[in-house]
Amino acid sequence: TIYVPDDYAKIQWAVDNASAGDTIIVRDGIYYESITVSKHITIKSEKGPDNCIVNGTGSDVFTLKADGIRIEGFTITGGGHGIYIRSNKNKIINNIIRSNKWNGISLIYSNNNSILNNNISSNNDGISLGGSDNNSISNNKISSNYGDGISLRYSNNNSISNNEFMNDGLFVEYSYGNIV
Repeated sequence: TIYVPDDYAKIQWAVDNASAGDTIIVRDGIYYESITVSKHITIKSEKGPDNCIVNGTGSDVFTLKADGIRIEGFTITGGGHGIYIRSNKNKIINNIIRSNKWNGISLIYSNNNSILNNNISSNNDGISLGGSDNNSISNNKISSNYGDGISLRYSNNNSISNNEFMNDGLFVEYSYGNIV
């Protein structure tokens, strides 16, 4: 287990020095950085999203390039995309994802991911899937995004259930087998 800022001052430095299977615990604070994750690790806040904020300062806040990454318990804000997923079997759980320029969560050709119990608001689209199949999106609160709450394009067999939409909706284009 690696602790930020105890072991490394920046989350990205902890990621760079972690080994596959490690857990990074981030203590309360505001972290101004863009984090690219290219290995199977868990990154979670110590006490939850209320006081553990990651601001991407205009760049994507988290970019996931490896399979099996877990992101849990952050406020994710100020980025291009809040979380940009380009891999499979990841878990995005218990985050507040708000005020990102593009999408709160963007999945591009990414399969078998779980997006659970997040509060997603004030992004362009809350969650956007492009060419992404067999993902589970459930128990999220999705509100006041400028485009769509959830947007599915060329994405099939996704399980979308028990989400709460406020001032948002679901957009489906050239997709089939999605459960709402």
